[in-house]
Amino acid sequence: NTACTKLDTVSRYAQECPAMSIYHEKLYSLSEIRGRLPVRRCVRTLKRWAFDGATACAGKEKVKLEVVVVAGALHTSVEAVTRFLERLTRERFS
Repeated sequence: NTACTKLDTVSRYAQECPAMSIYHEKLYSLSEIRGRLPVRRCVRTLKRWAFDGATACAGKEKVKLEVVVVAGALHTSVEAVTRFLERLTRERFS
């Protein structure tokens, strides 16, 4: 069942990544947030960053974009994207 597979994936993600502060950060759907990025990315890329992560350098730990599920859709915040990009940058230059 596709719905169960998606739920399992989101559940596994929630255990691996810290939750962002949904009470203090304005949430945007992934399609809305992509327009706020310095370089426009497709929603598929944002989902990959959330579930698989991105590697700053070869052999280093992957960094994941923080997301939450609201009404069945993935959402993130400008602050979460900023933290994601800062962690990637820090990993690359440390």
